[in-house]
Amino acid sequence: MTTVRLGRREPGGIAPAVFAMVERGLSRRPGAADGLSGEVELRFTEGYPPVRLVFGGDRVVVEDGAADAAEAVIEGPLPELVRLTTAPLVAGVPNPAHPEGRAAWRALAGGRVRVAGRRSVGRRVLALLAVEG
Repeated sequence: MTTVRLGRREPGGIAPAVFAMVERGLSRRPGAADGLSGEVELRFTEGYPPVRLVFGGDRVVVEDGAADAAEAVIEGPLPELVRLTTAPLVAGVPNPAHPEGRAAWRALAGGRVRVAGRRSVGRRVLALLAVEG
């Protein structure tokens, strides 16, 4: 069973909110973090501090601050990232048959949300954060 821990927090940081999403995602999909290792960084264009997710073994640490060596970086406006986590999923990606899924795809295709580095890791983290699914 994967455990989640809230690490360092910064003033104005949103790591506690991301922590809650990771914790909920793991409670609904216990194997969602299996096989993930290393760091993933979430960056927000509004100026919030980045959020660093550290995956290792059976533990995830969520904290404010930049990753030292990110496997993937997911960047965009907070509302667009929330749209990606609330869109209905099919096979772990936004469902293009659903209007909210199409909106999520437009955010990705239009470059409002970008995934750099290992895209497969970025997709798995977005699926872990998903409210639907």
